[in-house]
Amino acid sequence: IKKNGSISDGSLDVGDNTFILEVTSQDNTQTGQYTINVRRKSNDSKITSLTSSVGTVKTTNTNEYTIDVPSGTNTVDLTTVLSHSDAKIISPSSLTNIDVTNDLTITVQAEDTSVEYNTTYTVKFNILESTNNYLGNLIVSEGVLTPGFDKEVNNYTVSVGKDIEKITITATPEDAASDVSGDTGEQTLKPGENTFNIIVTSESGEENTYTVVVTKEK
Repeated sequence: IKKNGSISDGSLDVGDNTFILEVTSQDNTQTGQYTINVRRKSNDSKITSLTSSVGTVKTTNTNEYTIDVPSGTNTVDLTTVLSHSDAKIISPSSLTNIDVTNDLTITVQAEDTSVEYNTTYTVKFNILESTNNYLGNLIVSEGVLTPGFDKEVNNYTVSVGKDIEKITITATPEDAASDVSGDTGEQTLKPGENTFNIIVTSESGEENTYTVVVTKEK
């Protein structure tokens, strides 16, 4: 018996194995060949690569991935490369719109569908703290904010008459997860320049300071 052109010991490789059985008559006057194809199914159910539409993928151990995703991310699309072309993912049914608030279990089935050859992978999502430390709006109760509010602009001036005793500064963060502190709310004015600092601290702890200089007529 020959396998793939060589004398066979009967062993099987993964995939197709072609055996040729040569038969010779007892008087050696006639020969015949029979071709037998035996397919040995693969038990390979490994993931060799996993990528995400958003965030950074880290391999923490053989069967576990961690994906760092930015704050505000709700879902991601995952893409896998399997070690064997005939392996397939049987759970979940789709790797699109994956909810990042829960861990994900991926089960890969080998070509040999025996349950013992399934491989299970865990994907964990690490939602990063927001770095957004911008104001979403800045309003003064008296005078006109100059220039007009722009989150990228940190310095403003306001001019008011000498009869204005107080001014209310309202500062709203762009990201609700950030914190606003400093000189907000009602502030007392003295003649001349009055400097007020508003500090926006992101969820991740990064500060951004906006300054409003209110000049009261003397």
